[in-house]
Amino acid sequence: MPDSCYVCDKKGDVKRCSGCQHAYYCSRTCQRQHWRRHKPHCIPPQSSLHELLHACFMDVFPSASAALDYGFESMSLYHGDLVLPDQRQLLSPEHVLLGLYQMINRDINLDELPSCGTVPVANSIGASKKMLLEAYEKNALDDFLHRYINSVIEHSGEYLPPENYCFLWLRNRLVIGPTRLLLSESVYLTQEQVVQMRNDISRRYYEASN
Repeated sequence: MPDSCYVCDKKGDVKRCSGCQHAYYCSRTCQRQHWRRHKPHCIPPQSSLHELLHACFMDVFPSASAALDYGFESMSLYHGDLVLPDQRQLLSPEHVLLGLYQMINRDINLDELPSCGTVPVANSIGASKKMLLEAYEKNALDDFLHRYINSVIEHSGEYLPPENYCFLWLRNRLVIGPTRLLLSESVYLTQEQVVQMRNDISRRYYEASN
């Protein structure tokens, strides 16, 4: 992220937001002016979500905690070495998940940065960092992704190309399942519960469309 003010784009003498350490401001005036936009995206600096969104920006898979927290390891365990052919290249389920997160990251940036205000977002749910973090904390990443996908399809209609990551996710019936195994202090999901939850998600979103 360039060290420039999120409001006026001034470079150089800027300070980070104390809440997230990711937004930059040249003055308290700019910070106050931007708070309404920034508030849905101001999350703790130690959150692995920051690592995920940085990986999206760099177009690489996240490592360590972000891969575990945001479903990349779950996708590999659940779907194995499945390869999804499309018109341009062979993709893994992890590629499709990264593509969806990159779309969400684009919309988050368009929503947060005033300079992007004239560019339309791809969805109608107002995706934010806090929404994505809350979905992870509630073991509801699949629910969040399906809400996002449906809003993108509804917003774009026939203009969305068939190789779009939203269609690839639905067409291949992809599922993340739970990524948080610790439900509360010393209470963990068992492997059987994880499998059951993944199967329940698959039935909820895909069997009804048969």
